[in-house]
Amino acid sequence: PLDAIEPQHVRQYLTWRGAKAQTRANREKALLSHIWNFARERGYTALANPCAGIKGFREDGRSVYVEDDEFAA
Repeated sequence: PLDAIEPQHVRQYLTWRGAKAQTRANREKALLSHIWNFARERGYTALANPCAGIKGFREDGRSVYVEDDEFAA
């Protein structure tokens, strides 16, 4: 249930998921945040977003630019 989800659960999930896929864990946390905000707008919950204040993993930008011929291959 929505009322049972707390920020500590989000952190535990990030730690578990981030062991193999840190970027994916960040994206899934962002998705949960969007879903939570939608639920608040629709009146399914009045609780604060449990993702707020939970830091994700650091991400670095890409170091290689893929040229058109490489993409086509």
